[in-house]
This record gives sequence, structure tokens and C-alpha cells, in this order.
Amino acid sequence: MMKHLLSATLILLSTLSYAQVPNSFSSGETISSSQVNANFSFLADAMARGNVAAIIYCKSGPVVIDAANTELTTSGIVFENPKFAFYNCLSTDNQTLPTITSTWCNTAYFGLNSTYPNPSNIAYKTCYSISEDKIDALTLDKMIENKIIFGPTANWFYKIIDE
Repeated sequence: MMKHLLSATLILLSTLSYAQVPNSFSSGETISSSQVNANFSFLADAMARGNVAAIIYCKSGPVVIDAANTELTTSGIVFENPKFAFYNCLSTDNQTLPTITSTWCNTAYFGLNSTYPNPSNIAYKTCYSISEDKIDALTLDKMIENKIIFGPTANWFYKIIDE
């Protein structure tokens, strides 16, 4: 799970077009700890300059939603457009977060089937336990679009101001 969080953080830091992030990365590329540390230093500097508009804490997540079908009710269904998301979020700027209202799948039940070892197999897009409770999900693509990046610990995020 930590590997996925680090990967998502690197993707977020590398795709932020509004700032001069020192290092950007491509999928499958080998990176060094000094490159990662430089990007985290960039974030620390932005925070020190007061370029943080808000601190966000999400009590729950990550979960997986299907952005193509937010009304799923049947377990064992294939997700057309799976997205990682967080929910029960609070923000220090008291603004409405850019969320999608959706049913959801716990990551522990999403595509975990040892009989399908190939990650491109459709079984890896299957949710085996749908929660029909609706959540307001903050997805990673909405985070990028709204300049929200991962903080130093799980489920904490920062909204960065344009420089």
C-alpha cells in the first residue's frame, strides 16, 4: 500500500503544471531517492512560503469507485473506469471539495483474485464487495485538477496556491 501511495504522490508531483517541480517521472522509469527528495523539498518550500491554501484531512479511504457508473449495486461487477478516492474529508478553507457521489468498493475487495496473475486481466477491475452506501469521493484526478497534493502522512493533503 505504501508503494502505491508513493507512486500516486510522485504522479501528482510530476503532473502539476502550475509549478516548477524539479523532477518529473514517467511510468516504468527508474528514479533515485535524490530525485524524490528534491520533489518533497519543493513541497516543503512551497509550504514555508505560505503557498498552501488549505490543509485537507480525509477520514476514510482509499477506496475504489467506478466513475463511469456511480450507481453500482451488484458485487462481482467489472469497473469500466476505476478511480482511487478518499471520503469524509474536511478542509481548513471550508470550501466544498470537488467530489463525485458514488457507491464504492473497499480496496481489499477490488481485483484481488490469485487465479488471475496478469494485471491486465479483466479480473483486476472487478469489485467483489460493493458498498451501496453513497459517498462524496475525492478522486486523484480531481486532486490534480484542483492542485491538491498528498501531505506527509496518510489521508492528509495540501491545496497549493499558484505562484
